[in-house]
Amino acid sequence: MSLPLKNEERSSPASYDEEPSQGLGRATTPQGDLPLRSVDIVAQVIALDVEIAVEQVFANPHAAPVEVTWIFPLPPRAAVDRFEAELGGRRIEGMLKERGQARADYTQAVSSGQRAALVEEERPDVFTVTIGNLMPGEEARLLLTMVGPLQCRDGEVTLRIPLVVAPRYIPGTPQVTRQVGRGRSLDTAAVPDASRITPPQRQLNDSERPQLSVAVEIDPAGLRISRFSSSLHGAEMARFGELFRVRYAPDERMDRDLILRFCVDEDAVQARMVVVPQPEGGAAFAITAVPPRLPTLPRPRDLVFVIDRSGSMSGWKMVAARRAVRRMIAALRPQDRFCVLAFDGHVESPDKQDGLVPATERACFFADLFLSQLESRGGTEMAGPLRRAADLLRDGSRDRQLVLVTDGQVGNEDQILAHLGRSLRGVRVCTVGIDRAVNEGFLRRLATPGGFELVESEDRLNTVMTRLERMLGTPVLTGLRVEADGIEVDTLLPQQADLFAGVPVVLRGRLLDGAPVTARVVGTDPRGRQWSQGLPIHQTDQPSVALMWAREQVRALEDRYATERSAALRHKLIETSLHHGVLCRFTAFVAIDEERVTRGQAPVSVAQPVESPEGWASPGAPLPFPTFGPGDFELRSSAPMACAMPDRQASMPMVMPEPMASAPMKYSAPRRTPRKALGGSPGGAVRDGIADARHSSRPTKARDLYEESHRATHRGGSLRMLLLFALGFIATLALIWLLLALAG
Repeated sequence: MSLPLKNEERSSPASYDEEPSQGLGRATTPQGDLPLRSVDIVAQVIALDVEIAVEQVFANPHAAPVEVTWIFPLPPRAAVDRFEAELGGRRIEGMLKERGQARADYTQAVSSGQRAALVEEERPDVFTVTIGNLMPGEEARLLLTMVGPLQCRDGEVTLRIPLVVAPRYIPGTPQVTRQVGRGRSLDTAAVPDASRITPPQRQLNDSERPQLSVAVEIDPAGLRISRFSSSLHGAEMARFGELFRVRYAPDERMDRDLILRFCVDEDAVQARMVVVPQPEGGAAFAITAVPPRLPTLPRPRDLVFVIDRSGSMSGWKMVAARRAVRRMIAALRPQDRFCVLAFDGHVESPDKQDGLVPATERACFFADLFLSQLESRGGTEMAGPLRRAADLLRDGSRDRQLVLVTDGQVGNEDQILAHLGRSLRGVRVCTVGIDRAVNEGFLRRLATPGGFELVESEDRLNTVMTRLERMLGTPVLTGLRVEADGIEVDTLLPQQADLFAGVPVVLRGRLLDGAPVTARVVGTDPRGRQWSQGLPIHQTDQPSVALMWAREQVRALEDRYATERSAALRHKLIETSLHHGVLCRFTAFVAIDEERVTRGQAPVSVAQPVESPEGWASPGAPLPFPTFGPGDFELRSSAPMACAMPDRQASMPMVMPEPMASAPMKYSAPRRTPRKALGGSPGGAVRDGIADARHSSRPTKARDLYEESHRATHRGGSLRMLLLFALGFIATLALIWLLLALAG
């Protein structure tokens, strides 16, 4: 949020693109105290949906009014539909308005001496909260509620709650004279809002670190649940009848994603249609499409593997990325063609591979050798390699697939999508996000439906790769659509959906004229024949169905806006957001207290810092990918980023407890807990080893080539060491003889 420090400098910007200059904010007040006191998260899971309430508590310990800014993450697929603020003990319900109007109202209120709070979306998973005129000794409590779907793969359900915004690579020439936010990076021509998505960082001590409280309640809603696991965070679980409650340790740090997984019986996830009649007529619906057991016909494929080797991929992430691409190459068939593109500021490929090459033993060996030598370095110039991959994947007679392996930590997401345009139409895009604070919002935007996989540790890679190899195969059904009693279906999302074995897909949309009596989902099987299945219809009044459809519609419009940039599309985005009460990038929540608490003097500006994500360089170290212009890129992109391996266990399974007859577990919850949302075996552990050519499924000849090369290198090294030892021994004897001669 860009707010001037002096009253006379304040203005009322008309739109998001016309924000006034502000400059960088401070990480702390002059006294050194930080305003964020605690973050309380309560999640209620019902079947395959979740509603989350996030309460943030800020305090002002100083003698002057302050204006607090905090850049924080939320789940990218969730629909934020409510904001409530308690400022100085007075509760105010937030109003959703067009973003420029909300900013103008906030600015006017703070200039007039009133308390106010503003919530804005910068990216699908990056938000900014600003609190103005927080008086000395006062507290501010902000409550955000949201609903969203859970990812389900092979019966494994994943709940991910991001807790920190990681540093992002900011390309382009810095705009030193004009900053629209209070982040650590300067705005550039390529990323005009860089200062709004890069929160200040510092190493927080125990007294400065905000207290984190997380509690999750799971209602199976008829599904059989088992095999809980918590990745990266320790948790305790209790069972009360059919409900499960998970509580996380209160001393956990906000430096990595919170990921909770559990398994459901795959056969219990049934195809069905949930319909919610709308007051204005028509109905919103959500369809769970379950893949049928149909034989597939493998087709020749063209695959381009794009691997991120930039500085932020240092350490375990680079190792995991190499392993992932190696394993996918090892699974190629002789009729496939492939290409490997590794990028930082440059794009490189294996020797003797100019474009797509047949997946022969020799080609796979050289690709494996190339990957084994990759190390992290430089910046994350992602647009170029993706465009080159799109140019290679133009043969429509073959299955075309692009696999991107990265942490996704870039700030120019819109620029990349605009650069690609429609060049990836007809290409199946899979993204593998490797990080403990991954940029999921961007990677989901880039991937085709169901094509995103999260890898938060090396241990997780084996399970993900088993599923990803299946996603790179032939889909069970393609071109899914919905037929409902002849009623016109409006804005079915996703528009181009395929079904893969083990991966249910949720289709959302609207019916323009009432609710249907019968409905079915229709697709095309691998032999080109039409397939259809009738759907049982469940009618309900739960608002979450309409909210999640509105969120998907907003996301689709935002992706279109990245390439089209039309005024009509922007207007439709704002209209959809305001009509359904769902936050988007062109709207904002604003809460204004009517009481005047100051005479209009400018408050002290405070930007709440965040911790460095776990496994990244310390906040005091230079960023691995500095802001730079095209002219100085070669000079400033060579230093790799230091990345320490954490010593914590990557994934901690939780034992399924017996039902307890005592009172339910007590946990600290926000003042308003979320309302219930409407609901609807992972692959076994594989031995965790480096997936190089020695362990691959490649034919014997390739493995023999690798072993022979390894043995030759080993023999050569041993001979060199023996020769050096002999020369050193002879030189020592000669020196002793010379000294004795001189002494005699």
